Amino acid sequence: MVDTSSSTGVNKAQKVSMQDGPVIVPAYDWGTFLELYLKKIPNIKFHHFRFSKDELGVVYGRECLSPPEKASVLLKDGAVIPPVSVLP
Repeated sequence: MVDTSSSTGVNKAQKVSMQDGPVIVPAYDWGTFLELYLKKIPNIKFHHFRFSKDELGVVYGRECLSPPEKASVLLKDGAVIPPVSVLP
């Protein structure tokens, strides 16, 4: 979590939880939540990714800047992207 920046513009690190238990920034198990809706990309070798708001559930990837992009549909069959209200 970034609270302020230093005088040189570098972000200062902040605690996200205390040793005695209080959590300042909650962490979620996004992998378990998202596996309900999304498929994994097998043998992923991409270094560059692109998403578009016009094609929800699709990711475009490429291994480096020159080869053509490969589109992968992430949504599982019949799945819909959950509304923000159901996110943990």
